[in-house]
Amino acid sequence: MKFIPFPAFAFCLMLSSCGDMPMGGVPGPPMPGPVPGGNNLAEQQDKAFNQGFGFGRRDANLGKPSNPLLYNNYYNSQTKNHFTRGYYAGYRKGGR
Repeated sequence: MKFIPFPAFAFCLMLSSCGDMPMGGVPGPPMPGPVPGGNNLAEQQDKAFNQGFGFGRRDANLGKPSNPLLYNNYYNSQTKNHFTRGYYAGYRKGGR
């Protein structure tokens, strides 16, 4: 076994515990994942639809073109269709 001086060992340990942080030691933005809230898929899909509806309505009221892809960090592969349907439903309701 090769002897590693304590400062070098501590430095290696520090690097391995911060593997997902950039070199500055500041964590990056949160990673997209499942919609927070419900534990089952139906609850997550309902929440995604409602979030999409809100974003769609807001974009329409602000006169922005419809683009649910701008909010891809608010859904995952299991909730994408529900978010998108909600977004377009909200967009149609807003802006009137």
